[in-house]
Amino acid sequence: MTRISLIGATIAFVLFADVAIAADAGKENAALIVAEKWLTLVDEGEYADSWTEAAFYFKAEVTQKTWEQKLHAVRGPLGKVVSRKIITETYRTSLPGAPDGEYVVIRFETSFQHRKSAVERVTPVLDKDGQWRVAGYFINAGSPDQRQFLKMEKKKAAVAAAEKWLALVDEGNYADSWREASEKLQAAIIQKTWEQLLHSDREPEGNITSRKVKNSTYQSTLPDNEDVVIWYETSFQKMQSAVERVWTRLDEDGQWRVTGYVITAGSPDLRSILMALLLFLVIISVWLMELKPKRDAAEQ
Repeated sequence: MTRISLIGATIAFVLFADVAIAADAGKENAALIVAEKWLTLVDEGEYADSWTEAAFYFKAEVTQKTWEQKLHAVRGPLGKVVSRKIITETYRTSLPGAPDGEYVVIRFETSFQHRKSAVERVTPVLDKDGQWRVAGYFINAGSPDQRQFLKMEKKKAAVAAAEKWLALVDEGNYADSWREASEKLQAAIIQKTWEQLLHSDREPEGNITSRKVKNSTYQSTLPDNEDVVIWYETSFQKMQSAVERVWTRLDEDGQWRVTGYVITAGSPDLRSILMALLLFLVIISVWLMELKPKRDAAEQ
């Protein structure tokens, strides 16, 4: 009896898995049709229409004018499409920097008139009205080695920007550190509060004695953002072991700017825990501010 029950449960599980896989495949196919139709607009230079036909999320994140400028600068020089074939389709319910939802990440191997090797990534999302629309688009041109080199160069530029910004904090120029940060951070926390936070929590640790990059991670987030998170192993006069984490983003003017900053002590005490918590709230505030216009746009 037990054996029969186990067999029945196993069959039910397999059937359920098959149904789930079939459902995902159906969503991937629907998303692919939308992605290819949307790519046709881009291929034909109809950049304004590609913005109009994009997801609510997409249009809440980037203005039509900015989107057209970006495509003219990045997509235009590549020339006409010579060939395009699918590499992968992946159904996802969450993506970095985006609200939870139903997404399909589609990667194409594409050859352009002036660039033989490139990878396009198109991410349709199931919108609130039940229609699939494109929520993100990235082009990685060049060979895998060239793309890896470009990613490394972006990480280097982000680290340089982060260290220049950290120097302001180290010197006690807290007002300047706020002014030199991204608009996202400035919108999340006013200058006076930022200065008070650093005066009460960063200043007591004393001068910096050493700092070295522990790790850095590059990621592209919807709709077309580029972020680098940097971890530093840091030692201060009154905190011998600490980890600093700096979030950076490539702004529309081509400059990397800080979007978040957290210090975590190697041996946590109450004050350092509170400092990490308060600074982490800045990151949460930035994230919530990014979600609000997306929600508002989706409700319209």
